[in-house]
Amino acid sequence: MARSFILIFLFFGIVSNAQVQCIITTDKDSIEVGEPFNLIVNLYAPDTTQVSRLNFDNYEKIENMLYDSNFFEQYLDLKVLDNGGWPISDNGGQVAKSSLHWNKTNDGYALHHTLKMSFFNFGLGQLPNPIISSSTNVSYGNPPYLLIKPSDEAMEEKLAPNKDIIEEPTTFADVLPYFLGLLAFILLIGLGIYLSKKKSNTITEFTAPEPETIIIPAHVKALESLNELNNKQLWQRGEIKEYQSELTHVIRQYLEDRYDVNALEMTTNEILKSLSKKDFEAIYNEDLREILTVADLVKFAKATPEENIHQKFMDKSVDFVNNTKIVEQPDHD
Repeated sequence: MARSFILIFLFFGIVSNAQVQCIITTDKDSIEVGEPFNLIVNLYAPDTTQVSRLNFDNYEKIENMLYDSNFFEQYLDLKVLDNGGWPISDNGGQVAKSSLHWNKTNDGYALHHTLKMSFFNFGLGQLPNPIISSSTNVSYGNPPYLLIKPSDEAMEEKLAPNKDIIEEPTTFADVLPYFLGLLAFILLIGLGIYLSKKKSNTITEFTAPEPETIIIPAHVKALESLNELNNKQLWQRGEIKEYQSELTHVIRQYLEDRYDVNALEMTTNEILKSLSKKDFEAIYNEDLREILTVADLVKFAKATPEENIHQKFMDKSVDFVNNTKIVEQPDHD
């Protein structure tokens, strides 16, 4: 909620008072299928007579940016759970002037309205600005993105379905390698005893000191790998699956090196549970979940999202590593 008020202040502070201004925000950046979220509509007008109605009919078909004919649906399935007094679901998306309740401000009028909604299929969408009928110019803010994820249980079932174990009867061919291995072991022991008895003089061999092991910090390795991946330009050449596979592998390897968890063999949910027992700050849970989930969705669903998604999640991965790296404290004499 605090984020919404900050955006309102910044937006309304830099736009001329001579026009109607509109900005929409959400209280969440990502949700699971069926999870409610709030859409906050903020309006400002020098005079309430300048706005005659709002139109939300563009919410009937919101494009799925991860659309793929084999896995993702073309449009996101949106339901309005609580319209807060705006009958957009049964009025062709129209909000009449009589439903707009303004508050007087120092230099005009402001409106703040919340709609509770949910999506019932997964993907990635950009919530559009409502269409405002006004007697003057209308200035719109950038509409927010929302990631709709399957539940962890559904994702695990999709990626690793259970299969019945088929047991086969044991044959001689199955035990033959073990028999030969045991025989070879016995022969080696006998050879070792023979050679030790035959050798009369003990020769002291010079053992060179082992080279000092240089430990490279986990964040340095991860940032170098992310930079190399970015320079390969895989997604620019259409190799989206390879790009997403390498991206999620780098982050999982970083988690193993940084927090000593078996991230390469875990699901996203298992990783977060393991990190909760480490010095991992919970404020980065959603960033990590979003990085791993979107990569898995694209990788396993063979989706083709918009191009800006790939660079966005590369930047988000770099920020995640920098924010969670070990910061060495300087020595004080």
